[in-house]
Amino acid sequence: MEDLSVELLTAIGQRVHHNGLSSMVLVNRQFNQLFTPLLYNTVAIYDPIAAEKHTRTLSSDPATFAYGRDLPSLVNTFRIQFESYYAPPSLQWAQLADDLLVAVKRMSKLQHFALDVDHLCSPKLCTALVTAADPLLRSFAFRLEGDIPKYADGSEPSVLVDLRPILPQLTSISLRLSRWCDDDVEQVQPWLSFFEHVFTSRAEYLRSVKVNNWDLLAPLLSGTAAWPHLDELAVGKSGASFTEMPHAPNLRSLSMISNAVDEDLSDMSEVPRDAFPRLEALACPGEFLHFFFPQDGHVGRPVRVVRLDQALYDEDGGDGGFDGELDSGNMWELQYVVDCLLRSTGPVKELSLYVPWLDADDFWEVPDGPRLYSTLERLILLMAVDPSSDEAIASWGRKLFAHAPNLHTFVLSDGPYKATTQRGFYFAQNRVTQLGWLHEWDKHTNALKKVAFTTDFTWRKTESRWEELGSQTRSFRAGMTV
Repeated sequence: MEDLSVELLTAIGQRVHHNGLSSMVLVNRQFNQLFTPLLYNTVAIYDPIAAEKHTRTLSSDPATFAYGRDLPSLVNTFRIQFESYYAPPSLQWAQLADDLLVAVKRMSKLQHFALDVDHLCSPKLCTALVTAADPLLRSFAFRLEGDIPKYADGSEPSVLVDLRPILPQLTSISLRLSRWCDDDVEQVQPWLSFFEHVFTSRAEYLRSVKVNNWDLLAPLLSGTAAWPHLDELAVGKSGASFTEMPHAPNLRSLSMISNAVDEDLSDMSEVPRDAFPRLEALACPGEFLHFFFPQDGHVGRPVRVVRLDQALYDEDGGDGGFDGELDSGNMWELQYVVDCLLRSTGPVKELSLYVPWLDADDFWEVPDGPRLYSTLERLILLMAVDPSSDEAIASWGRKLFAHAPNLHTFVLSDGPYKATTQRGFYFAQNRVTQLGWLHEWDKHTNALKKVAFTTDFTWRKTESRWEELGSQTRSFRAGMTV
């Protein structure tokens, strides 16, 4: 391999799993110099023990390494994400925080940063981040939760008071914020002032904003009239008034991260007629549909993708917060959904629904339903309990798929992954039953190419037959993912 060109070796390294890269950097000086930047370009850590190990490595003096490489200066994308309650009692939080702080201070080429762990996102760390990465930072994601933040490094919010970075490349912000009490002013206000500065100074350039606590953020945006380039917005309080949001004429994706059962809708205002004229993807509680597709039909939004009540299946990152315990209040009659979505000028091509229970005999017998089904390309149906009749499911070929000539992907599941509880689908392990449905459905459509009964049992159609794919696996890019 030493005779191969640098360009070819680099191309090989970009396609090697991080375990392979870890071995390749030990071969010789040439390989170390060539592959170490690839290994540390992306550092993604999802385990507390791995976080402790790798932050210790990143914070070490370059002189302690064989070839004296300053590893943090090679990092382009950095993420730590895990729940603190999974951490073993032996985890040294203070040491982890100190090592992380030292490493971040040296990440001079950092473009993307995400810290989704309680207590680690501290004022000191925030200051180190924007100081080291200010010229290049394109996105950051912070998690600040708990009634009163307690930082593992012992820092105080006062260090944020005069922090006013320029961040000329920043286009994406993601915040998970607690509903801090009003008497926590000393803890909260420095953070809010910092976020207000960032949102105000970058308003014209932001393309993605994700905030779980709209109540806390809304007052900070009073001086922001518009987000002219915002493409993606996710807000965490479904009761937020849309009139409080800056004007976003180019918004294409809107997600309302909330459980509608627990929300008070009294302060929910209708969507202004001129709001979101280019909206293409909508995720929201089912009862909000009529706000986006009013009955008078005078507002046309080109929505093509609709996800109701957290009905996720194969999105990156796992279950996406799907709650299999949502009660029957979240079961939306298909007639209501059809009536709303037919008002989209999209047309709607992808639809995800959550229903606690369905009567398979009559679920699809909805007036005007075929008009909606005729444009669907992907349909995801998640349920909390088994359908009422296997025989009725077999009839969906005639009732549904015959009216959906473009539908190539269909999912019938009890969650993003196969449920292990007693409420899980009994037919999710019955391959004979599944294959029988597929053959029956094929009598009415040639479009279906992928069908899944939970992620453990996925079928893909070849030229001659249906083949079982089995459990889906997650792919890795070159970089450190642990």
